[in-house]
Amino acid sequence: MEKELFALLSLVGLVVLAGCISLPGTTTTTGAASGVIIKAFGPDLPEIFSGDPVTFTINVENIGEEDATGVTAKLFGLGTDWTITSTATQTIGDLPKAQPSMSVPGGQGSATWDVTSPESLKKDNEYTAKVRVYYSYKTTGLGNIKVYNSDYLKTITQSEARSITTSSGLASFTVSNGPVTVELAGAARPFIVQPTKTLSATISILLSNKGQGYPYGSIETDRLVAVDSIMVQGASCSSVTSKVIPRTGKTSITCTFTIDSTDVPDFRTIPIEVVLSYKYYMDQSATVKVLQTLS
Repeated sequence: MEKELFALLSLVGLVVLAGCISLPGTTTTTGAASGVIIKAFGPDLPEIFSGDPVTFTINVENIGEEDATGVTAKLFGLGTDWTITSTATQTIGDLPKAQPSMSVPGGQGSATWDVTSPESLKKDNEYTAKVRVYYSYKTTGLGNIKVYNSDYLKTITQSEARSITTSSGLASFTVSNGPVTVELAGAARPFIVQPTKTLSATISILLSNKGQGYPYGSIETDRLVAVDSIMVQGASCSSVTSKVIPRTGKTSITCTFTIDSTDVPDFRTIPIEVVLSYKYYMDQSATVKVLQTLS
């Protein structure tokens, strides 16, 4: 009788709280919102009696600018005294990218786990369930680098030339929204090529993790990100195939490329493209209180 009364009161509480985004017991993650995010995770009831079932639900959404593939979610952390009647790892599937310019939201998905709490508890206990979401993603950086012929700089005023040579060497650089981001360094000034010469230039590509979890390659602890391509003027400038992203901070790739003066009779911008691919995971936790069985 007490179990039925408790379930009824809990149902009334859920009706009153209808419309809330978070599930009971949800805790949020930290970090920038990018790529696939966990919108909510938690049990359908915040409290249950010992030996009773409860359902955990996760809702996810891709808010980034690349398609997320192979999205899965794994429930863990409750302990061996809990019984799970569904597979611990659930397949959510592929989630298409968001398209804000067209007011198209990213793909959404969900997964549920039916579990049963430990039998015959002698005292009330609060348990923490964890979920880990896995997916594959890409990050693309596109930009243009300024290059000037030194002969051209001699044809303009010293003031104009000084303004050019002290400006940034980047005309533009944009990066797709994802949990791993790309920056360019080493282009604080425009590149200047001498007449009848070939300039060997170097630029640094900085990779960092800005998401709510961690990138990885083959195992969850390797922190590897694959460098699919680094192209300047359509030619590859790096033989690096993968790079470790630290937990905090940035890692650098040195990119060397050449510019022939015949390609720059006066001035121009040359395109640069960086494409990364990686797997990514993030965690979130939620609590449920299990009450001792009353005699």
